[in-house]
Formats: sequence, structure tokens, C-alpha cells
Amino acid sequence: MIRDLFFASVLLTVFFWFFFSNNTRSEIILRNWADREGFEILKHERLIFGGGFCIFTTSSMQTVFSITVRDRNGRELSGWVRCGTFFGGIFASEKVAVKWKK
Repeated sequence: MIRDLFFASVLLTVFFWFFFSNNTRSEIILRNWADREGFEILKHERLIFGGGFCIFTTSSMQTVFSITVRDRNGRELSGWVRCGTFFGGIFASEKVAVKWKK
């Protein structure tokens, strides 16, 4: 019984660590991308599904955000940002793909 409780607590700890580190890492990648590109993030929302990206090109290991940003010229742009790679997700790469709304 004690061994079962210990095993359950380890599983819960790993689950919560993965969940919170995943959210934190995604936010860091998004903010680093915005800083590199000179954007001010006005609004962002994490999406469960791929947003503007095809569901066949986005894996569950990647994070997709719906975003609204302001560029250096003051223009507001809206679109989607996908963080990570298909197989490695956000832990293997800080790769970012952007798809702007027209």
C-alpha cells in the first residue's frame, strides 16, 4: 500500500511538473520570438487545436497561440504562432512558425 501511494505521488509530481514547465517554456519561446522580431504582444491565447495551422502539420508536442501584436511602426497584426518542432516539441527546439491573418 505504501509503495502504491509512493508510485501515485511520483506520477502526479511528474504530471504537474510537465504541465507547468510546458506552459512556462511555451511562454518563454513566444516572448523571445516577439522580442527578436520587434513585436509588442498585445494579446495571446493558447489554443487546444492548431488555429491557422493544419492539424496534420501540428503535433500535440507543439504549442499554438492566437496572437495580436504591435510592430515597430505601430501596426496591429493578428495571427497564430506555433512553437517547437513536430517530433521534439518545445523541449527540443525554440523554432517558431507564424501564420498571419489576412
